[in-house]
Amino acid sequence: MKTIVYLLVYILLLSIPSSSFLYFIIFTSCKNSFAAPTQLEHSRDVSATNYNVRFIGKIKKMAGPSFVIRFNSPEQKPAALGLHVFEKDTLVTKKSKIHLLLHSDVFLEIGEYTSVQVDYFRIKSGNHDFNLVFHHGIIQLQLPEASPQSLFYIKTSYGVFKCAPQTDLFLLEENRQLGFRVLKGSVEFIANITNEKIKIDIGGGAHIKVTGLLTKEGPIRSEQIEHLRAATRL
Repeated sequence: MKTIVYLLVYILLLSIPSSSFLYFIIFTSCKNSFAAPTQLEHSRDVSATNYNVRFIGKIKKMAGPSFVIRFNSPEQKPAALGLHVFEKDTLVTKKSKIHLLLHSDVFLEIGEYTSVQVDYFRIKSGNHDFNLVFHHGIIQLQLPEASPQSLFYIKTSYGVFKCAPQTDLFLLEENRQLGFRVLKGSVEFIANITNEKIKIDIGGGAHIKVTGLLTKEGPIRSEQIEHLRAATRL
């Protein structure tokens, strides 16, 4: 097919009065446009081909088979220790765990049977702008010291969390409800269905059902903390 195209272009050029040098330049350019991708282009990481999506971190620890879904492909690909993570990437665990370091100061620990997307993360003039999308499973998120103007959001199907700097919290989704516990800092949660707003400070927690019913819980107990840590840490 390519040979026929080259021949047709060449015949067309012969019908146009011009110099032989012009024929050569146009014909060569046309031929190069049909060239097969180079080995470098084949081996390039898919996330590196979109310059609007940035590298934000990498997998520091991992146990068991885990997967990454790149922002521009629905395919699950095996994750590996040291894997570079970009904005919009989704990490999926089975009977496995992942510890992710983002921009050298945000720690995300992902427990078993979890799906979470790092939607957006930028740091400018000391201000953090961070969006995480939690689908299901269990995670622990540890946020750094940052300016009061920094924005840390976690989006879920139940509602949206706005976290203060230096917050350390667990999110756990099971039995058609979402629970969260704050070990450090504070969290403001706004429910999707009812628009009800609740603020949880250090040592507190709450859970919300798919119906939108939001219930505040008492102080977190030491055995609860150990259970949550065992579910996320390696």
